[in-house]
Amino acid sequence: LSDAVGRDRGKLFIGGLSFATKEDKLAEVFGKYGILEEVDVVRDTDTGRSRGFGFVKYADAKCAGNALEAMKGTTLDGKFVICFVVA
Repeated sequence: LSDAVGRDRGKLFIGGLSFATKEDKLAEVFGKYGILEEVDVVRDTDTGRSRGFGFVKYADAKCAGNALEAMKGTTLDGKFVICFVVA
C-alpha cells in the first residue's frame, strides 16, 4: 500500500469535466501550477468518448495542493470541476 501512495503522490482526480475537454486543455489549465508528469482524460473503451473525469499528476506534490486550492469553484469548458487529492 505504501508503494501505491508514494507512486500517486501529487496526483489529483478531476471530476465534472465536459465531454469536450481533452488532455491538452487539462495540461494548459493545471500546468500553471507546476510541472505535470501525467495528464489523462478517462475514456469509454467502446466509444472513445470521455467519461467526464481525469487525472493530473505533478512532479512536486506541493503543486497539487496549490492547484487544488486555486481550482476550487472554477469552471473548465463551461462546467464546474471537482478536484480531489488521490494520495
